[in-house]
Amino acid sequence: MGLTQNGYIDGGVFFFGHGGGIEVAPGQRFWALMPGEQAGPDTNISALNVRQLSNAQLGPHATITLNACQAGAGGPNSIAKLIANQLQRRIYAPILGMYFSTNPNTKAPNGEGLPQVPDNPPVYMIQQYGNPLTQFCPGSLCQ
Repeated sequence: MGLTQNGYIDGGVFFFGHGGGIEVAPGQRFWALMPGEQAGPDTNISALNVRQLSNAQLGPHATITLNACQAGAGGPNSIAKLIANQLQRRIYAPILGMYFSTNPNTKAPNGEGLPQVPDNPPVYMIQQYGNPLTQFCPGSLCQ
């Protein structure tokens, strides 16, 4: 609802949440974003329902950043690529896992050795090893 009832978005959309693989049936797995609180494919965004997404409230230059573990994993089958193709716009997403840190330049593999993240900002989501997010574009190439 936050993306459909609060006006036009011309800058960007940032998702902070869970991502990874989900099993929708025995032997059938998809990469997904998991904004829902319940189990089941209809509470997540995956190949099963990505076609329901639209650009209705997004400006022509708005980008989408997915701060969710493995949102870019799976290459052409990643949820980031599926969203890029569906919405015909650039998506930025991690291929690896992510963790929170108060240091935006940390290179810790999995956040090991970092103190517990305090309640006080600034707090950053960091991809494992400090890698930058990967850019996913509709079609085959980013221009």
